[in-house]
Amino acid sequence: MHVVREYTDAELARMERSISTDSMLEEAGAHRTIPEAETPAGPSPMPAGGAGYTAHTHDVEVTVDADSSTSSSHLLKKFAHIPLRVRGRAEAWEVPRDQIRMDVELGRGTGGVVHKAKWRGLECAAKLLSASSQVSVEYHDMINEITVISHLRHPNLVLFLGACTVDEPLLILSEFMAGGSLEEHYNKMRIRLGKPFKPPRQQLYRWMLDLSRAVCFLHSCTNPIMHRDLKPSNLLLSEHEHLKVSDFGLCKTMQKVKEDGTPYSMTGCTGTKRYMAPEVVLSKPDYDHKVDVYSMAMIFWYMTQGERPFEQVEPQLISMLASTRGLRPDVKAIHWTAVEDLVERMWDSDSHLRPECTEILAMLKALEQEAVFSDTAAGSEYHCNVKCQCAVM
Repeated sequence: MHVVREYTDAELARMERSISTDSMLEEAGAHRTIPEAETPAGPSPMPAGGAGYTAHTHDVEVTVDADSSTSSSHLLKKFAHIPLRVRGRAEAWEVPRDQIRMDVELGRGTGGVVHKAKWRGLECAAKLLSASSQVSVEYHDMINEITVISHLRHPNLVLFLGACTVDEPLLILSEFMAGGSLEEHYNKMRIRLGKPFKPPRQQLYRWMLDLSRAVCFLHSCTNPIMHRDLKPSNLLLSEHEHLKVSDFGLCKTMQKVKEDGTPYSMTGCTGTKRYMAPEVVLSKPDYDHKVDVYSMAMIFWYMTQGERPFEQVEPQLISMLASTRGLRPDVKAIHWTAVEDLVERMWDSDSHLRPECTEILAMLKALEQEAVFSDTAAGSEYHCNVKCQCAVM
């Protein structure tokens, strides 16, 4: 069981000062070692040229390699022992609770509840942990989410605004996505039309491109990041229907997966299993970022058809048949030859044969004129004003 250490105010203050100094050193590309020692707190002068750097303080040990100043893996390792509330203050994302005004509830799940909220005059979404136990799965997923998203910035990732970690309940503040989730959008359109919603190619193309850009960014980090839980309910739409990826509770760096030495296994998540790569379903220990590529293929199919893959079949059965017998949805139902060929490669049972996100992005960009011309020729006048209230869960 994980034991949470209690720190004195003096220790917390020293840690906060240490993080602030480390952040400046990171930008300078310096090498810094802080061993336990009976020496005065504070950094020694940094040598010219970034060849190496040594400083001392009490109770904190940090090592930074000169050639890995942008590596997310060493940042996580360096700050792993430092309380999150200290990091929040030092990295300037800890938000005072009295600045947040809760509004209507937007959604609820087993791990928490999401409210629409206002913070400094800004409409946002507040995700609160329902369970207070610091050994719960939900607690550690939320801690993991804060650790990952507090350092990520991209137009197709839901923007992290801050968090409340000093007192309970744990809270994550993010931008409010007025369009709701992609899944909710499709469901509302299905009710409105009386049949599965199939958007025109131009809209479909924009959503596929938005998702590909987000995942390409994650996979291209110095230490690649796997989302591991891509599905329509985790893709949110802005007021103008731009798609952004959310929910990073199960996100993990490739380096962290290797260090853990244990496969990730998911149980009881029926909404996820339809989009889960075979190697994850089978709990193989050596899966990599290509699990996200498989999930993207299933989402692309969902986008074109307006319904979940094998919607009438129980998710557990579908995931096992897809993993052990190569079962896949009818790719020809997409009715777009270039996308059909791409999707078939993306959901290949052999992860090594799946394309990298950079290749997916390049192939999609080459289809822009085809998407625009197709809608123009068909005289499409699609426009959706359906609004729904949703946030990250």
